[in-house]
Amino acid sequence: RILDVKGAKGGGWLTNAAVDAYLSTLMPSVAEAEPEARRVFLPGVHSHTLETTGTLGFSSENWSVNKSGDYVMKKDVAATVWNRARASRVLLGADELYVNYNLNNFHWGLMRVLLKYQRCEIYDSTGHTKKEHGRNLLRGIQELTGVDTSAWSIVVYETRASGMAQQHDGKSCGVFLCITA
Repeated sequence: RILDVKGAKGGGWLTNAAVDAYLSTLMPSVAEAEPEARRVFLPGVHSHTLETTGTLGFSSENWSVNKSGDYVMKKDVAATVWNRARASRVLLGADELYVNYNLNNFHWGLMRVLLKYQRCEIYDSTGHTKKEHGRNLLRGIQELTGVDTSAWSIVVYETRASGMAQQHDGKSCGVFLCITA
């Protein structure tokens, strides 16, 4: 099932799972990538959880190490919570991080963080996602990796003049995100 018929006011937008599945065909997620992966994506980041569920959803207290030295998720933890130390190593080795960003549970935008160039780019087909959302994401990256992101640049592509295609309905933002990625 790729459409959420009850989300977006019943408009039938792409679900979180569909967007994540598409991005996983382009690159590995942070949780699945090896530390030397150059391009990775962070699945379904929601604006209302970015600041409330820990550093980008990665939590060290939800993992244990087994006898082989492998990280194992504790049984009672949701599958979306991943290990901070491993995620930090992946991000520190990556050149680009793609984030499918959900704003207030009604709109998808795409953020691309060029870690090497200390730059966050926001691609939004309606202009809802703003620099402050990019700053929140960078703050999470800083907390996770220890890299100071406070002076990193944030560029927003949200208009036709900036080269960003514009949607003309209230439900195709997920499609625009996938095409842009």
